[in-house]
Amino acid sequence: MKTNHLKSIVATAAGAVALGYLGGVVMPAYGAAPFQAVSEGDFKVASSGGVKDEYWVQLKPRVQRGTVKALAKTLASTHGAKVKHVFDDETLAFTLRIDEPQARALARHPLVESVEQETWIKPASDAVAPSVAQPNAPSHLDRIDERVLPLDGKFDPNPASGVLPGTGAAIYVLDTGVRVSHTEFQGRAAVGGDFANQPGEPGYKVDCYGHGTGVAALAVGKTYGVARGANVVSIKVTRGCQGNTVASDVIAAVKWLTANAVPKSVVNYSFAGSVNSGNERLEQAIRDSTAAGVTYVVGAGNNSGNACEVSPARESTVITVAASSPLTDQRWSGSNFGRCVDLYAPGQGIVTASSLSDTGTVSGVNGTSYAAPQVAGAVAADMARTLTPADAQQRVKIRATEQAVIGEPNANAARLLKVGGRYENLADTPLKDNGTTTSAISVTGQADPGSAMKSYVRLAYTIKHKSRGHLQIDLIAPNGRSYRVHSPSNDTGDDIIEELFPIFAADVPPNGNWTLRITDTKTGTTGTLTDWHLLF
Repeated sequence: MKTNHLKSIVATAAGAVALGYLGGVVMPAYGAAPFQAVSEGDFKVASSGGVKDEYWVQLKPRVQRGTVKALAKTLASTHGAKVKHVFDDETLAFTLRIDEPQARALARHPLVESVEQETWIKPASDAVAPSVAQPNAPSHLDRIDERVLPLDGKFDPNPASGVLPGTGAAIYVLDTGVRVSHTEFQGRAAVGGDFANQPGEPGYKVDCYGHGTGVAALAVGKTYGVARGANVVSIKVTRGCQGNTVASDVIAAVKWLTANAVPKSVVNYSFAGSVNSGNERLEQAIRDSTAAGVTYVVGAGNNSGNACEVSPARESTVITVAASSPLTDQRWSGSNFGRCVDLYAPGQGIVTASSLSDTGTVSGVNGTSYAAPQVAGAVAADMARTLTPADAQQRVKIRATEQAVIGEPNANAARLLKVGGRYENLADTPLKDNGTTTSAISVTGQADPGSAMKSYVRLAYTIKHKSRGHLQIDLIAPNGRSYRVHSPSNDTGDDIIEELFPIFAADVPPNGNWTLRITDTKTGTTGTLTDWHLLF
């Protein structure tokens, strides 16, 4: 991935789109039936949900890279068509606006493998839609900073060292556009590109549908968002003022992101589609992008079915998010579910920003569209803390509250997003040779008894030492209870890096001073406790 500053990347995005990544189709989505092949060349027409006069042209493997653009232009001219996207890489394909008779004729060309009608993909929702504790917080934020119900009316993002969560990270919102001037974004929003519309067309680069603005605010908004220090970049993939897209437009956007996304970036894609060849190509593009270091968070979809039957929710490289009620922890009735779900976030009765004005709000909206950006914000906040994309993805799952969601049939999928409740001591503490060293963390504001996982507190620490087998490590709770987390042994290895070690503490009041006690049981070696953390 390129290392350009976010602003220069956004400028590059706008330029790239203006120079030729334009055009495209829009999206309603899952619910479209499988393609039905006909005998006249390899021409495939969608039996339902097809986009009129929009086709994907797959070229044969013998076509060389670097020639696709010229070939697409020639074939389009021959058949009276208009080229939209050109994929002059290993994909070897392009998309066209062309009527059906000419598309059938094109399918018989000796260099064409197949011509397939595009299908609609729809948003995963049912509607258009400071670093201190926030009183009278929206219910979705109130829920995700606590382990157990009832809600306490507050949201505390608990940022490290006074830095707003997500500062230094970027979230790209592939959606209907974003009203970047909205006060929720505090100048942290920018328009990246439009992969579905050309300059001068209605809706070019603006959110006149409302979905994308609401999604973006839940990721980074000052009132409704999780990562309140992160930047957000609008990548529009829907046509005009509609709320739907097609796979080829999203593929074009994903390929651009693979080449241009800034480091520490997360992509939110709150759309869900049927499993067909177009969406399978999209899944491959996402896999390639993930391998390049870009993280994708997607909605599980809203047809109250198995998320494994929805694209790209079924894709293993993305974080798939389902929706629950923030008041009851019940799975929202419309949310998809099952083993392809990674975790839940509140997605029922949501309040967020509206695209109708710079201060507008919309309330009572539902859908996995609105659950996903909360998770995207949490991942971005972790990435901003120098975690790698893989570690950040894993951390958001580990930190979630296990088996919290009622009505999710898969126990592993019933975890609920958890943010905040993190306390740390980052001071280097030299360890005494053949002696005992202590370091303390003061915990306040934790109302939940026991805390993490409803019955566990999570401990993380990093110790630099030449012989870890010499060390005995105990965590001392505020009530004096001691938990052994590392015992002396014959292990001659060095250093200990413990990530979120679970400690059963269901009956321990969380507030007060917690102490990490490290005893070096032998002479001859020294070391340093470089940092340690508690997660409630």
